Amino acid sequence: MSRSTTARRSCSTSRGPAVSAHSRRRSGIGVDIDQSYLGRFILTSVVKNLNVAVYDLAKRLVHRRLRTGGDLTFDLRNHGVKLGRFSPTVPLALRRELIPLARQIKQGKIAVPSTLSPPH
Repeated sequence: MSRSTTARRSCSTSRGPAVSAHSRRRSGIGVDIDQSYLGRFILTSVVKNLNVAVYDLAKRLVHRRLRTGGDLTFDLRNHGVKLGRFSPTVPLALRRELIPLARQIKQGKIAVPSTLSPPH
């Protein structure tokens, strides 16, 4: 496998589930970047704000508060992720319901689990 093939595969990893959804005539939710460019079947995306992570890391380093050996979590509450554009197929009423839910998550009123529970 050539380097260019490896680079292309590693860069397109987050597109895999979305492309799979489209090929199966299903809807999908993009990850990492706003994947609405893939088509109307992408309902929205969970977009990583990497600039927030880099800034936070640099700030901790400069102020000598960077601890090693652990994880930092970036989420809606600290602006580490956000929702991308919504597909026109997502009803306006549903979009309007999501805005207050996102606000409640940011305020800590709704706790989002960090791991998935097994299906019942």
